[in-house]
Amino acid sequence: MTYNEAIEYITTSPKFGKTAGLQRIELLLELLGNPQTKLKFVHVAGTNGKGSVCACIHAVLMEAGYKTGLFISPHLQRFSERVRVNKDEISEAQIANYTNIIRQKADMMIQSGSEPPTEFEIITAIAMLHFNAALCDIVVLEVGIGGIIDSTNIISENESLLSVITSIGFDHMEYLGETLKEIAAKKAGIIKNNHTTIAYPGEDEVMAVFERTCEAKNARLIKLESGAVEIKTMKLCGTSFNLAPLSELGDIQIKLLGKYGAYNAALAALACAELRSKGFEISDENIKGGLAAAYWPGRLEIVNQNPLIIIDGAHNPEGANALFNELSAYFAGYKLTFICGCMADKDAEALFAPFANIARRFITITPDTKRAMRGEELTERIKGFHGDVVFKGDIKQALDYAVSTGTQDEVICAFGSLYFMGGVRDYFGLR
Repeated sequence: MTYNEAIEYITTSPKFGKTAGLQRIELLLELLGNPQTKLKFVHVAGTNGKGSVCACIHAVLMEAGYKTGLFISPHLQRFSERVRVNKDEISEAQIANYTNIIRQKADMMIQSGSEPPTEFEIITAIAMLHFNAALCDIVVLEVGIGGIIDSTNIISENESLLSVITSIGFDHMEYLGETLKEIAAKKAGIIKNNHTTIAYPGEDEVMAVFERTCEAKNARLIKLESGAVEIKTMKLCGTSFNLAPLSELGDIQIKLLGKYGAYNAALAALACAELRSKGFEISDENIKGGLAAAYWPGRLEIVNQNPLIIIDGAHNPEGANALFNELSAYFAGYKLTFICGCMADKDAEALFAPFANIARRFITITPDTKRAMRGEELTERIKGFHGDVVFKGDIKQALDYAVSTGTQDEVICAFGSLYFMGGVRDYFGLR
């Protein structure tokens, strides 16, 4: 199997199984020798901020000298971004090799009467094989969707060191539920018996779900309080803050921008401090150094200076609200140009209408995926709340147009879906 054949096999596998649950991934990993049972994990769920939190924890653990796996999704530019050991992405040859092995086991599953594994289950299995072969000391494992029946939740309380839950908002409601309580209950599925869970500040109804789940599972809950983070400086080169529960760290410098970047880094800091109680040798200097080095593309990322162009993967109302608050703080008084694209199942008005008052204009695109909302349709929706909107096809055409027709003091922000953030980075030669 070649790399291209492997990617074809992965991406043409079923997106979802006929029956919900962990039975397919459980059987697949059993046929593969249960590589996950030889590993230890920090498991991260939530609606927004999972990638940033994972990147920060990963950076701190590397700074402390541990061979650290990282599993994230989706990727921006390369499939190999999803599976890393320290700074090294999984190679194309390794992807082909693991996929070939998995395909053989998937065929055995089908022959035995089981459903075939889904796309994400195959990717999860690739990651487990790779981390096991690399002899990782610890793996930072990001949930795909939800938590309770996400394929990453195949790890047991014997393998899980710590559960981390980031901010909770409305997304993937067709799978997770219509209310915050229902969504939180799905995310709380990663909480393990007699273990510790660290949670981002949330609505009272959300925190009540986590509290009840932890109580039922005799698990300890550490809450990052909303007032625990004191922002010291917010600049376009980074953010500094103090974290009350770890006041001995002093000022913490991060590359992540804004209030939400600081809170995500703070959640990661609490997670790393908790790992010390489990025998990991992580100094205060490791925490500060790792957080200072942590980098997460596609989230309030500056990809060009002149004109200033920012990309953000906000693709749900909570993420869009966070982006609006950050842009309002950094660029008060500016009129911004927005390059917008989203998936067909998204509420476009809820995503983009809040930006009408700070927008000079909107440029719409059709993201390069079958799930995309056509840019022509998005254009009509945006016209309902803003008069200056133009459709420019794909991201290259949109960027060419925005740059060639922009004003000297213009700020351009591309957001609405992670699926075209990679295209913006490609345009500017970023890797």
